[in-house]
Amino acid sequence: MLELQRAGVGRQPNPSPPYREGADAYQIGSPAPTLGQHNAQVLARLGLSPAQLADLETRGIIGSRPRMPRVRSSGSR
Repeated sequence: MLELQRAGVGRQPNPSPPYREGADAYQIGSPAPTLGQHNAQVLARLGLSPAQLADLETRGIIGSRPRMPRVRSSGSR
């Protein structure tokens, strides 16, 4: 089993996918992306400027960390 370095967690085993087109397993070349890892590259290709990306991140629309939902108290609706 292939081990790949992943940001934030270190080396992890990465098994090949269970599906195949032929006799050989698909080769994995990199670990799965982390949350928001490619935001800048993808959104820049769509025409957003660095200032627009910064604005989206400041407003919490894009980011690289999960946002946990607010917990409501039992008395609120």
